Amino acid sequence: PNEQPPPSTIPHRYRPAMRPEAPFLSWCTAQGIASPLQLQGIGTSYRYLASPNDQPEGRILEVPLDACIVDSTKEALAERLAHERSIGSKSKYGPYLDVLPDLESFSNFPRFWTPKRRDFVFDYDGGEVERRVATDERKELDPWAYACVSSRANFLNDYR
Repeated sequence: PNEQPPPSTIPHRYRPAMRPEAPFLSWCTAQGIASPLQLQGIGTSYRYLASPNDQPEGRILEVPLDACIVDSTKEALAERLAHERSIGSKSKYGPYLDVLPDLESFSNFPRFWTPKRRDFVFDYDGGEVERRVATDERKELDPWAYACVSSRANFLNDYR
């Protein structure tokens, strides 16, 4: 009746056909990451969601700093993320990397738009998107890693 649907089993094109959230959840437990929320697949991506009948109070996510990939700038963080991805299953963060979206999932970012779509928007926005793309595009960085870093909350207060 009021049961949550099972997490998506649609395999990600770069992931094995098994449900990638299982290794990720085991990795989270091993790293000391805790949340009262449930990880659910939505298309080819994942979100932590509260069930309608069980709204959590207090902290919704605890992540020890040593379970995070950290660096001083977005660019340096993108380089670290690309490196961790390049070493694959040998990376301490492998299960986390496996649940990140693929590059195609970022097609809504203006820097990844087709030339036709860019031209259409550029004709009507007074050049605003073109200016943002010019300042946002980092051709020297791995496009996937920079898109991941740019699309997430990656900033911590210095409360060490």
